[in-house]
Amino acid sequence: MTRSLPVRGMVVGVLAGLLGFLTAGWLGEPQVDRSIAFEDSLAQAKGEAPEPALVSRHTQKTIGLLTGVLTFGDRQ
Repeated sequence: MTRSLPVRGMVVGVLAGLLGFLTAGWLGEPQVDRSIAFEDSLAQAKGEAPEPALVSRHTQKTIGLLTGVLTFGDRQ
């Protein structure tokens, strides 16, 4: 009984992290893309080159977001 409680807690935590990942991807990422496009258009209007991305947006949207949500969710 004592061992099954932490296992259940971890399973529920992972499920909550996956739900958070899906919600962030569905609701948050389109806004981030719009913000980046806005910043790039401002830089272009000023005649500046957009800053190069250190990590691709695809990586940030997928494995980066999943890693961040699961890591942060585990600490709560």
